[in-house]
Amino acid sequence: MDELKPWSRQTLNVCGALGAATGAWMWAWFNEGILPEMSRDSEVLCDWAEAHGFSELAEPVVEADDQMAAVLAAFAVRVAGATGFCRGAGGASTSFITCGPVTLTSQDGRTSIFAIEISA
Repeated sequence: MDELKPWSRQTLNVCGALGAATGAWMWAWFNEGILPEMSRDSEVLCDWAEAHGFSELAEPVVEADDQMAAVLAAFAVRVAGATGFCRGAGGASTSFITCGPVTLTSQDGRTSIFAIEISA
């Protein structure tokens, strides 16, 4: 029997992408190439923005630079209850990914959840 090895699992969601040449941010919920279940956090932010009168945060594509893209991703983290975000640079664009809690599993099969709570 193979010995169990420790491992971790984390939920990730595509938040949006910043076009390198265009200087445009596109929310993941608007990108037809991203499955709805993979863009949940951006959809949560869009719904929140519309409900609270922040229509500019619900625009599918907005002008942005890297700093603004990070701010938009941070909004999604806060509103959707994620634990943070990371960037994945590609040739034509940089994807911003929101991160959920990390589940750690030890060699003996015990699990623990590492989550960061962001409070006001």
